[in-house]
Amino acid sequence: MTTLRLLIAGAVAGPFFIASSLVQAVTRAGFDPARHPPSALALGDAGWVQVVTFVMTGLGFTAGAIGLHRTVTRRVGRWAPWFVGGFGIALVTGGLFRMDPAFGFPPGTRDGVGESVSWHPAIHGILFPLGFACVLAAGWSLSPYYTVAGPTRSAGVDHRRPTRARTVHLAEPRRRPPGAVLAPVVRCRRGVRMAVFRPRRLRPHHRRLTHRTHTQEDRMTTTDADVQALVGPQLQALAHTLADQPTTIADEPSLCDGWAVRHVVAHMTMAARYDGPTFMAELAAVGHDFEALSQRIAQRDGDLPFASLLADLRSDTMAAWAPPGGGATGALSHVVIHSLDITAALDLPRAADDPATRLVLDTLTAGGVTAHFGTDTTGWMLCATDLDWTFGSGTPREASAGDLVLALAGRARRGVDLRAAVVGP
Repeated sequence: MTTLRLLIAGAVAGPFFIASSLVQAVTRAGFDPARHPPSALALGDAGWVQVVTFVMTGLGFTAGAIGLHRTVTRRVGRWAPWFVGGFGIALVTGGLFRMDPAFGFPPGTRDGVGESVSWHPAIHGILFPLGFACVLAAGWSLSPYYTVAGPTRSAGVDHRRPTRARTVHLAEPRRRPPGAVLAPVVRCRRGVRMAVFRPRRLRPHHRRLTHRTHTQEDRMTTTDADVQALVGPQLQALAHTLADQPTTIADEPSLCDGWAVRHVVAHMTMAARYDGPTFMAELAAVGHDFEALSQRIAQRDGDLPFASLLADLRSDTMAAWAPPGGGATGALSHVVIHSLDITAALDLPRAADDPATRLVLDTLTAGGVTAHFGTDTTGWMLCATDLDWTFGSGTPREASAGDLVLALAGRARRGVDLRAAVVGP
């Protein structure tokens, strides 16, 4: 089953339980919600309906836990799927081990608690607090995950305060182990996808030696907050670069197939115009196809005044934005690559500064990432001519840092073509 279906099963499990219990509470003779818990509906001749409700709800939450396990890839929040799964198991077991008749339900039962308690309701009574403790623990486990993954916008307030900064050493290239996720953003020229890299911890035996040269500045340790601080300046620089050009450049083609400059800017600034609920509603309208939604919004919002789109680039919302699961590194990669899709097509200087470009180069050359762009660096040592940065071993190939970013992201630029492990003359 797909991850989306598993998550949907977990999302509808709770409403399903409430709806089923309410219907039974209204239709079952002798049931009083003020005196009888929902578990009492499992008693009597029609009790099998509530038993099925408990079991189906528990299986739904267990399926949601599996989907959550596939989605939550950071160390922060990694226990949440287990807690959700524990709640699901508690519901299934609680449905199978029913409580004893009491307080006049089912009809004909004495008013009050029985003189003795069997072992079935004892197990049921133990599972109730354990199950809801799992719910509270899951919420506690997930709260720092969303704090690190990106801002939560509510009433115009940015609640993003990283409580557990992830330390990344740029002197050692980060690598993507099996199972890390790349979220597609948009199909660009020649069918290559733009993606957001979501790094995970790698075990020592996955490490691969590569040749890389860094300056002393690169050997400094940086955190997610440091990386996020680079996003706003890159957006500001791109807005400044485009504002200095004639307004006609908005309709010039970019490196993204079928998109003019205005469409790329509209795509980059979606978060400035759509809050979480609005975005999810738009996504549901296209059958949860993110690529289709990207095309739809780019074409529609690309018709907005170009000055308004540039203002969105400069907004505080975009400076604090990070894709869920992609984090600060994903946001920076998204901004730098699409910025180059514009400036390279217009033959303008690179808008992104050196630290941001170098960090994106490190991300794109992390183990296995280039394969998702259809590129291959095997047999080549890539050397940036305008940065102190190299990667790989083999035949040297020199190009500007911007052209190397585009080549690694699947765009052939000025003789550098890594899409089929072929480099131009």
